[in-house]
Amino acid sequence: MIGPGMALRAFAICCRIIFLLVVIPALAPTELTQYFFMVTLALVIGRLVSMGVDEDLPLRIRGNRIRAERYTVLYFLLVALIVLTACSLAFAAWLGVVYQWHIVLLLALVYAAQFVLGGIVRSVRVFGFEVLCNLHWGFFICVSLLLTRPNATGLALAMGMSSLATHMVVLGIVRVPVRVYRKDIALGSLAAELVRKSWSKSVSAFLMLGNLRGLVMWPQLLRPGFDLDDIAFSLMIAEVANQIGMIVVNRRYTAYCADGQPSSAKLSNALKVSALLIVLFLAAGGLTVYAGPAIVQFVGMNLALPWTYMSMAIAANGFMVAFVLVRYSLWSSVDFSWPVFLAEVTCLCGLITMVLTTPLVVWLPALIVLFGVLFGVGALIGAKQVKDIEASTS
Repeated sequence: MIGPGMALRAFAICCRIIFLLVVIPALAPTELTQYFFMVTLALVIGRLVSMGVDEDLPLRIRGNRIRAERYTVLYFLLVALIVLTACSLAFAAWLGVVYQWHIVLLLALVYAAQFVLGGIVRSVRVFGFEVLCNLHWGFFICVSLLLTRPNATGLALAMGMSSLATHMVVLGIVRVPVRVYRKDIALGSLAAELVRKSWSKSVSAFLMLGNLRGLVMWPQLLRPGFDLDDIAFSLMIAEVANQIGMIVVNRRYTAYCADGQPSSAKLSNALKVSALLIVLFLAAGGLTVYAGPAIVQFVGMNLALPWTYMSMAIAANGFMVAFVLVRYSLWSSVDFSWPVFLAEVTCLCGLITMVLTTPLVVWLPALIVLFGVLFGVGALIGAKQVKDIEASTS
């Protein structure tokens, strides 16, 4: 039987496909690249502002609703900042001087609030987290289809509004006591605690985004002038596959944080699941490049899609999803792994060097190699650290 969580994820995937096949073709040239860049930049800023709490809070809350309540005040602080930024944006629009950075800032605050809420919800109710991750796509596609002339700015604003609407739904269904203010919580000390304990997760999340979306973000920042619409579209297709794979990863992470399995058992499970995910992603990439054009032709659709780019992006994402699962298994045991962090930094440096020094045609093949090496190094580091943990506790 298909549960509500699975149905919701299928709904979100269908909405993303509709967006890719219906809304994106209506965009003017380079608008897709601009939209992808704006959303990516907002995600990066949101990750840094939220201090990686969506990945760190599950380690602190571990299913305890009383602990979860303690962090809700941070969410409502960010909501207040969203309201102030939205008011200033409305005033700027009234004056006719809206800048792109203003919209990116608003979307970044929305994402930061979503990450905080996600860190709380995923710790106590998995279905609430699935609603938070998926339902906004339904709102987003509705708003996008209503736009008479969709562009990057309009789509970015639509994403922000859709995410906020989803927050309201999640707050309505989650059973965590939510209070805007508590006398026994000093907001400054709570924020300082998160900065002290969670900054590493925040930087790691930045590195993850810098790697996954780097083929658009870094050229736009450091080497402008490329036509990146095909790469942006391919990365968005790969993110659909990524979303499916992350269903398994998020459920495993919740289980790793909640149960009392030994570190070796967690890593062993993570490596087995990772191997299966890699095989499935590689198979999906192969089917995309070989079966995709035939299917489109069979159903009579006239779509000129970058099939080769799409297949390579899906394959590369498979290695990254597998790496994230291995990283999560380590975090559930040692809180943070510096060797894994350094591996992510090295991967990002390699990606930026590649973007700055090589032609566009080699970027996606090289990305598969980079992410494959990152997963292999992560697995070796994990095995070494688990061995050291068990040696120290025996």
